Amino acid sequence: MNTHRRARGAGRIGRTLLAAVLVCLVSTVAAADARAVTREEARRQLEQAEEAARRLRDLADLTGGLGAADVRLDREIDLIEGWIERSREYYLSTTVAGYDRSYHFSGLALERARKVVAELRTLERKYRLSQRYLEQNREMLDLLRRQARLGPVGQKTARMLDMAVDTFQRSVEALDRGELVLAFKLMQQTNDLARKIVKSLGGERLSRERVTHDLDRTDEMIARAAEALGEIEAPEAGAVLERAQGVQEQAIATSEEGNFDFARRLTLRARTLARLSLRLGQGAPPTEAERILEHTDGLLEKYGVRIQESGDQGAIDLLEDAIALQAEAWDLFADDQTEAALAKTQAAAKLVNSAHRKISRGSP
Repeated sequence: MNTHRRARGAGRIGRTLLAAVLVCLVSTVAAADARAVTREEARRQLEQAEEAARRLRDLADLTGGLGAADVRLDREIDLIEGWIERSREYYLSTTVAGYDRSYHFSGLALERARKVVAELRTLERKYRLSQRYLEQNREMLDLLRRQARLGPVGQKTARMLDMAVDTFQRSVEALDRGELVLAFKLMQQTNDLARKIVKSLGGERLSRERVTHDLDRTDEMIARAAEALGEIEAPEAGAVLERAQGVQEQAIATSEEGNFDFARRLTLRARTLARLSLRLGQGAPPTEAERILEHTDGLLEKYGVRIQESGDQGAIDLLEDAIALQAEAWDLFADDQTEAALAKTQAAAKLVNSAHRKISRGSP
């Protein structure tokens, strides 16, 4: 797994380099006028192309461990560097025609570099998403293994568990090789198998184990945030952490009542708030999108318990749908899908407000 860890660490550095390459490529490759290209124009564009190639080569060195993607990136850079070499040769000819040809080939190199950067951005984002999906599957399989050890397991369930573990391992190997499409496919198969195993093992027993696991993870996140914030002066971050602690207390109480699905949604929201408090404590102010998401969190926190205790099943169903939508909204936001996240959180806000109005007017 060394390659896997290397690629994962390189991804963080690679994102910074991607931004730098984009800055380098902002200058426009202007179409040549009817007049001949001047020596200065040819020189300037050749230098831009050389800088873009240097940065791409640095990026290729830092994003090693993606298998086929690395090979393709090397080929693209070789092509770009070949065009730059031809551009340089024509430029050194010091003729008007040579400057024209130099400008042509440096323009090809810059245009290709732009496309490579765009592809790398997509690849880097898919890689981050796959890392997250991989971790979710790893946690689910660990949980299923523990559940299987708690009691007798039928042969069919045992076979499915073995198949899920094997498929998961193949997804890790595909990711190590940079085969993201195959990795995603295998991750989905792992997830599908895990869902079937959940049904086979029994929903309530697994739900109890899963929510206990999630509550423990949230406790750890809150403790880590509290330790970090205890060393700095950050009132806003402290207020968000207090909200996280309050929501976590609700999650624990709800779990003790046997409502595991609702408890899990609450603890995931508490964990999100704890992460946000850490960000604020590090000096990163919330964006407008985060403020909208937090507003919906506030509505859920303000009305959630009252709706849950109202006994109005219709309102409770609306609340639980709202909590599920809000959890999806935070997940989308974490994946940089801001517009989709805002649509989900606004829908969640409407549902929780509807649930509150329903119990306020005493509708049956």
